[in-house]
Amino acid sequence: MTPPRVDVVCIGSIARDGFNIVEAHSTCTLVRTKKHVMLVDTSDRAYRQRLLDGLAGIGVAPEEVDILVNTHSHSDHNSNNRLFTNATLYSHVLDPPPSPFQAMQGVNLEIDEKVRLVHTPGHSPGSISVFVDAEARTVIAGDAIPTQDNYLKDVPPAHHTDLAMAVESMHRIISWADRVVPGHGPMFVVKH
Repeated sequence: MTPPRVDVVCIGSIARDGFNIVEAHSTCTLVRTKKHVMLVDTSDRAYRQRLLDGLAGIGVAPEEVDILVNTHSHSDHNSNNRLFTNATLYSHVLDPPPSPFQAMQGVNLEIDEKVRLVHTPGHSPGSISVFVDAEARTVIAGDAIPTQDNYLKDVPPAHHTDLAMAVESMHRIISWADRVVPGHGPMFVVKH
């Protein structure tokens, strides 16, 4: 069986002034399996063209995306959802987006044989990450791991609803993954 393909189509960023976030744009990641074309997070309106250009660069049109996943309901992760009119939107019931969606209610939801949504709370009550058993085990973490720096310093997201859960979610991701796509930056390799 061909493993899923993971492509970062738009690298996000985050800028701070001390503790305050002054600008945030999420990373957008495409997962292609035999059955599905899944987009994880759609960033904000300022990154709309970057997202569309990134998809075009790998030969994917918005109408080909059949699954859309919002890692959580913050607008820097879901403001371009409306571009994907043929997609079923998945989000956790504890963190609903502002549009109709397919609710993830448990801890895990299998999308495909090698792709599952995993509840990774802490940053928000309903944060989810996408675990992809590709050639290298890859987790699209959303803000469960906002940047590589959080991983390198073993520091959970500065903005969180539950610190203990944020730490637990981060460690669960790192213990499984070979690679992580953070919420706001390029994919990085995990050193075990």
